[in-house]
Amino acid sequence: MIATMISGRLKDTAKWRLTEKIKTVTSANLIATDDSNRAQVIALETSDDDIGRRLCKLQAGALVTVTGEATVLPLGRLKIRVRTVETFATMGATGAAP
Repeated sequence: MIATMISGRLKDTAKWRLTEKIKTVTSANLIATDDSNRAQVIALETSDDDIGRRLCKLQAGALVTVTGEATVLPLGRLKIRVRTVETFATMGATGAAP
């Protein structure tokens, strides 16, 4: 795994689900640009309840920066296990304040 920090906008509202081991997992999709300035969808996932609640409070379009471990999925898609989430209070951004 590779440690990474990336900024972008949430594609949709985060969703949580229960796993077999009675553990909650929160997932969301982030839209960010790559080196050639093309939009890429990045899967976000966390099992930390505090981070999960914070992600669920944000609406689609919220501008966030996340840090965590990155894993490359099939077809070149990226998945990040989120460790921290920071939001930006900029004009036009939607979502809850940190």
